[in-house]
Amino acid sequence: MKKLSTIILAFAIGATSFAQNDVILKQKEHLETEPQQIQSLFGRADSHGFYLSSGIAYTTVNRYDAITIGGRMVYIADHAFAFGIGGQGFFTEPKADQNINDGLDFYSFGGGYGGFIFEPILAGRSPIHLSFPILVGAGGIAYFRGFTNSSWQQFDNADGWDSADWNWEENEDYNFEQNDILAPRPFLVVKPSVELEMNLFKHFRIAFSTSYRATTDINMKYPDGSSIVRNKKPLNGISYGVVFKMGIF
Repeated sequence: MKKLSTIILAFAIGATSFAQNDVILKQKEHLETEPQQIQSLFGRADSHGFYLSSGIAYTTVNRYDAITIGGRMVYIADHAFAFGIGGQGFFTEPKADQNINDGLDFYSFGGGYGGFIFEPILAGRSPIHLSFPILVGAGGIAYFRGFTNSSWQQFDNADGWDSADWNWEENEDYNFEQNDILAPRPFLVVKPSVELEMNLFKHFRIAFSTSYRATTDINMKYPDGSSIVRNKKPLNGISYGVVFKMGIF
């Protein structure tokens, strides 16, 4: 009887072990044959594909506060690497330039750049993950003259303004859209970024970005030959922004 009980117990243990191994094997086969799905905060996404993006960021140009606006068109491979093209335009706040017309003219920097995008993606299937886009390309910058009338400076320094207070006859030749371009210059640019990205929906993501822009030397000079910029790399610096991505991820 004791021997029979031992045989039955051994058989039960063996059967249990076999069943467990069979379950584990089936689960392994299921994982190998079933494609992994992307997790998102508000649903599921699948496959890899492409995305279009638009973004806005704060930066500085020659120590002027500036805004950049841009976009990308990118193909994604295996949820781990993206490749495409992109670009950004930028403009700074207008400031009175004391080196021209006794400071009565307001000038700002503006331009843009574009090129190829290379974007490694870390844990792209997770609802919150990191990506590291790098832009390599070229662009141009110029110094723009906008407001050119001393009355604008009076308006800018005033506490308030009413159109009835403006002497339209005295300033009838005033043109708020007058823009003269000084010292346009080309440059090469490399801009690596780090983006904290969230999968909000299946086809929509948002990313918070920090990037550093580095360019070749930019020599911008006034007509008299003196330098407009503080150094030869006025565009070098950090940007902070937000990027909106739509596509098939």
